[in-house]
Amino acid sequence: MINSVFQFFIPAHYYNDPEELRQAKFSISVYLITGISLFIYVGFGDLLGSPVIGYANLIQAIMNVLISFLFRANVPLRTCVLMYSTSGTIYLTFIAYLGGGLMAPSAFGLILTPIYNLLLTNSWRSGLVWFGIIIAIVCGMAYYESYYGSLVVNFDSLHKYQLGFLSMVGIFINLFVLILVFEYQKNLAFKKLKKINDELHATQAQLIQKEKLASLGELTAGIAHEIQNPLNFVNNFSELSVDLAKDLIEEIKRPALDIEYIDELLTDLTQNQEKINHHGKRASSIVKGMLEHSRTSTGEKELTDISVLCEEYLRLSYHGMRAKDKSFQTDFKTEFEINLPKISVVPQDIGRVLLNLFNNAFYAVNQRAIEIGHALSQPSSKYKPAVIVSTKKRGNFIEIIVRDNGTGMSESIQAKIFQPFFTTKPTGEGTGLGLSLSYEIITKGHSGVLDVESIVGEGTTFIIKLPYI
Repeated sequence: MINSVFQFFIPAHYYNDPEELRQAKFSISVYLITGISLFIYVGFGDLLGSPVIGYANLIQAIMNVLISFLFRANVPLRTCVLMYSTSGTIYLTFIAYLGGGLMAPSAFGLILTPIYNLLLTNSWRSGLVWFGIIIAIVCGMAYYESYYGSLVVNFDSLHKYQLGFLSMVGIFINLFVLILVFEYQKNLAFKKLKKINDELHATQAQLIQKEKLASLGELTAGIAHEIQNPLNFVNNFSELSVDLAKDLIEEIKRPALDIEYIDELLTDLTQNQEKINHHGKRASSIVKGMLEHSRTSTGEKELTDISVLCEEYLRLSYHGMRAKDKSFQTDFKTEFEINLPKISVVPQDIGRVLLNLFNNAFYAVNQRAIEIGHALSQPSSKYKPAVIVSTKKRGNFIEIIVRDNGTGMSESIQAKIFQPFFTTKPTGEGTGLGLSLSYEIITKGHSGVLDVESIVGEGTTFIIKLPYI
């Protein structure tokens, strides 16, 4: 029923904006409810012995309904509110004039005008303007009374009290309706906001997962190269072990055993198996690292060697870039502090941060090389791209410093670099979530610090500070 009334009076274009629709529903509710209540009051004019009051109620009721139809005819909301406030002020002032001036209950009803105006327009300025108008009217009535006496017109005491009682009832009805409508609109708006908030959380989760999958794709490319080395060792030493085993079988079958040669074969075979075992574990650790990176973080911290983690993800990032661009070539080196103590972190999360920073560093040096027109594969090039990763203990923090001599960033870009969805990469190459998620992981997830220092044309340095104690 209520929605049908709203659909009848509210123009279609208001449904495109939830906030405008809320204001429109609130306005229509006020116009119609106050109009209906005034229609009910029309008959009280005769009861009070003053048909003028009945006519005033009828005119104001018709005016309120007329404003509703004008709104339906696409008259702007603010214009309708202005008409409602103006007619309502004139009506209340007239009723106050008939009922005793400043002491009439309807005079107190004038204060509802700026309140209604504020709520209907959602504008403090408009509410204050109408508050000033009401103050001026009250001052005018006070001035008139001080010189000419009471404004009561042709009312005995009984009718005066009856009018006062009915005015107070009208004021309380309006206040009650105002509160009801406001609460209804507030609850409706709250439900819509909750729905929007839930949708935003769902979208955020999808975007975060997309960013994780994107980094996983880059990680996988690096892993394909990185895992090839231990697998090659395993294959080579397996073939050698097969040959050694055949030689050992032939030697055992001979009547005269050469013990020294058999010992030599067994020694070589043992060494090969040890190397196969070592490189097999290396391949297993790479696969384990990939699985941990792809797995949803449990948030459980564990003691981790930061230098080892940096070295592992640095190699994976480099091989990932090489997998995407065969011509990519750059120097990268590590400067790790010896005997750096282990710290309690979530390895998967820190790994994602490191991978993102390393990928950005390699991307930056590659872009600078392209900009100055030198191929990275040319050793004679004046520009020598380099990425340096260092770790050190400073006070109560472990610092991870990722430095490159790439394109660099301006101060304006540095100010926005950790904002969600901000990216300096071309459309389709970056989501704008990598650094913002990294910032969240370091600052909120590990109570650390992530800073950036950069000079255009010289390079960029990212500094991670993780608490040690």
